[in-house]
Amino acid sequence: MGPQIGTQRAKGLTISIRDFPAVSPAPSRAPVVRDRGCFGTHSNRTVFFAWFILIGFYYSSRFKVLQSIEVPWALSLLQMLIGLPLLTVVWIVRRKNLPTWLTLDDVLQLIPISICHTLSHLAFLDIDAKTLSTSYFYEAIRVFEPFWTALFARYLLDESYSKRCYMYLAFFVFSLGSAGFYFLAYQADLLFCSMVVTFSSSLRYILALRLLRSSKRIGGITNLYFLISIMSTGFVCLATIIVDGSTNSVEQLLIISLFDSKSEQLGSSRIIAWIGISGVCFFLMNYLAFCFLDFAEAVVPHSFAITFLLFLGRRFAILSPFLFFIPILALPELFASIMASLSVWLFLRSLYRPAKPRPKRIPVYPTRYSTRPRIGALVS
Repeated sequence: MGPQIGTQRAKGLTISIRDFPAVSPAPSRAPVVRDRGCFGTHSNRTVFFAWFILIGFYYSSRFKVLQSIEVPWALSLLQMLIGLPLLTVVWIVRRKNLPTWLTLDDVLQLIPISICHTLSHLAFLDIDAKTLSTSYFYEAIRVFEPFWTALFARYLLDESYSKRCYMYLAFFVFSLGSAGFYFLAYQADLLFCSMVVTFSSSLRYILALRLLRSSKRIGGITNLYFLISIMSTGFVCLATIIVDGSTNSVEQLLIISLFDSKSEQLGSSRIIAWIGISGVCFFLMNYLAFCFLDFAEAVVPHSFAITFLLFLGRRFAILSPFLFFIPILALPELFASIMASLSVWLFLRSLYRPAKPRPKRIPVYPTRYSTRPRIGALVS
């Protein structure tokens, strides 16, 4: 081989590096970090903090409204009607492209998302219109949303996690669920409403993520939330007419809600201001929730964020809306929050940990030169 190569070089033949096939580098197992955010920023910490602030203001203003207006259906309709003009402005400013002509399959996929979005808020407002003990019972059921999200994502999105991640998920559910068990009041109708809220809230994000992955005609999160809000407002209006329209129409219902005896004592202008604040926070809170779904690209971490922020937002909204960020947590709730934060950190650490290649074990068989005695020698 050596003389032949020398002969080729003597004849003037040259070997170029292009004659050899290019060797591609080994693929990296490290997670890919995308440098983007919900609004084009380099980090989603600002969006996450704004999301928490909006949740606190939303709970504070809604508590003020429900003290004078005991009609959660009309309040939900007002919130969605207030959010539609804001959504139109955001859609005009933030849109990158118009949604193309939707097919029948796209519309059929939008309908269950809108129904789940409507059911989660209507049943939730119906629970909040009751006593404080019902809210604690609702939270004890609501913390199971990450569990149902992981179960639905396994069969609807083909997303599965390691056993360690599922263990941290169960630890998160147990931590937040145990925070409200010291003050519970079991009711059958309350259990049904809580389960409806949990299932519908989990399914709407899973179905939305599946629609965004399967159809490119929607054109992004902003267009999707714009279409969902329009359909959900129509569903709420229809439900308000069916449930409360037997004796009063929608207009009469809103007038009675704003100008009854309680509202006259508190001031109708103040109530209208609280309704406006709750409507604005309602729209922005849900819009950021869908934007964070696009950033996370996985429904289970998104469900962790939704559940934990709602848990903290309800506690921090006990004071006035300008002081809600001061934590007022009992000892079980404080311990549950710390344990839940630890479980979320462990879940994300286990989820994005790069997989280490395991060395293959080569079986060693005894030979005639090995020091181990042979079977024949032992028999003899």
